[in-house]
Amino acid sequence: MRKLKKFSGKMMFYVFISLVIVSLAYPLAVYAKSEYDNNGDPQNPSLFEKRAQYQHIVAFFAVDSDIAYQWVPPSFDLVLDTDGKATGVVVLLHSPVYSFISTPNSPPLEEGENFAPDSVVHFWFVVDGPSEVLPVSGADINTPTAYYYSVVDLVTSPVAHSVFRRAGRPAVLVRDITFIDEGPTDDGAGEEQSVEITFLNGKEMVVEAYTPYIAPGVPLNSILGGNVWQYHVGGNGKMGNDSGVSLDPANGNSSNLSTTKVQYLGLMPGVPLTTQVEIDADPGTIFEDCFGMTYVVTSIG
Repeated sequence: MRKLKKFSGKMMFYVFISLVIVSLAYPLAVYAKSEYDNNGDPQNPSLFEKRAQYQHIVAFFAVDSDIAYQWVPPSFDLVLDTDGKATGVVVLLHSPVYSFISTPNSPPLEEGENFAPDSVVHFWFVVDGPSEVLPVSGADINTPTAYYYSVVDLVTSPVAHSVFRRAGRPAVLVRDITFIDEGPTDDGAGEEQSVEITFLNGKEMVVEAYTPYIAPGVPLNSILGGNVWQYHVGGNGKMGNDSGVSLDPANGNSSNLSTTKVQYLGLMPGVPLTTQVEIDADPGTIFEDCFGMTYVVTSIG
């Protein structure tokens, strides 16, 4: 596994819309609210809120539906393509200066604290949900609401790990997540970014992204906004057979469903639908467990 050069300090952000890869530039402002379903209790002790500015890379790719169904409970409808494939998603987030986490209903973070620098990597599958476009204040372009089943959250912060797990999210600690902004290409046609993830056992996963400009040396400057719902049931592991799902005897619904609502706003430097992402993971990593592969290249556009 090749090593990446040190992060240069310039901030480049990426974000997602539905099944499309879109690149975004600073600032990408994100607000996330996550909790166990607790019948609408406003004092739910599992609730946490996160506000952050991110470096961000996302990749969407086809996954064998048999593998996806091992992870996603049957109560969620996977979105399948024309070949019957599910869509896997890898979302890589790094907050170099601002990652504010609070647990407003429980100690010790009722008032919240900035834990930057902070990194998170999400592994998701695309699931079905209501078709809607909810406006985000300040956005030039409002994207359709997207829905995902969360499989794994890789985190570097022990505090984030604890808060995520208390809210029912499938958090796993890793040794390091390094984001590198390599900046414009030599020909000025676009920008490149890379991420290296080091797991606790020393295995690695490298992600590289390239986003073309609308013209050489000319970034796009539209502000993109959107909303995302994420769901997870039970603990860490495969939930496709409803293993680990606890049912509420009153209504038969899952009583250990974790729900996360995310709203984002950012600036697009590149051409929508044209980001190219390459993922290369060592054999035996969580990436291979979740998606049944160690290497994938995505290209939309």
